[in-house]
Amino acid sequence: MGEHWQYAGSGEYIPQDQFEENFDPSVLLAETHLLSELTWGGRPYKHWYENTEHCHAEIHFLENFSSKNRSCTITWYLSWSPCAECSARIADFMQENTNVKLNIHVARLYLHDDEHTRQGLRYLMKMKRVTIQVMTIPDYTYCWNTFLEDDGEDESDDYGGYAGVHEDEDESDDDDYLPTHFAPWIMLYSLELSCILQGFAPCLKIIQGNHMSPTFQLHVQDQEQKRLLEPANPWGAD
Repeated sequence: MGEHWQYAGSGEYIPQDQFEENFDPSVLLAETHLLSELTWGGRPYKHWYENTEHCHAEIHFLENFSSKNRSCTITWYLSWSPCAECSARIADFMQENTNVKLNIHVARLYLHDDEHTRQGLRYLMKMKRVTIQVMTIPDYTYCWNTFLEDDGEDESDDYGGYAGVHEDEDESDDDDYLPTHFAPWIMLYSLELSCILQGFAPCLKIIQGNHMSPTFQLHVQDQEQKRLLEPANPWGAD
């Protein structure tokens, strides 16, 4: 775990190699990384967290957040979806902060066949101000252009330790990172998330072999489940 995240709120950007390694949905690394973007008064602020030995990335964020009683929208890009305990903490946070909207994008589903974890995600999705979805290809491109380190420069300011996203940033390189090869895993995780949210049994099986890449298998239980599960679009909504 990175020592620099023993102190939350440093305003650092994620290094490119960390992003590429930890947000790849085809591999199952143990660490969780959280890229957050807060929008207050029309201006966005971004930040990067990772889990430490004693604290998950989501909890780092929640314990260092203050909306100053202003309405805001929070967008998370997580390398793993929240565990059951983190889902409960997030639900408590949302109940305490009625002025906050939270959009969660995940690269992978954590313990997706564990019923407590599934129940936690379902409970969050029932909250009117929370959305959960699997990261799409445009999400990866957006994170690449928004959260990566910029030649070691730190743009953090005094506004809660968050780095400002400047409106005049050059957007000409939006297609620098276009991981179209992620499409199969995006579709598989999206189908499994749909199973979770609709209360179906797990349809995704992941086999982790020794010294081998994991194997992903899709098992649809019955025709009713097959009918209700719509194919996921790795490019996002049409």
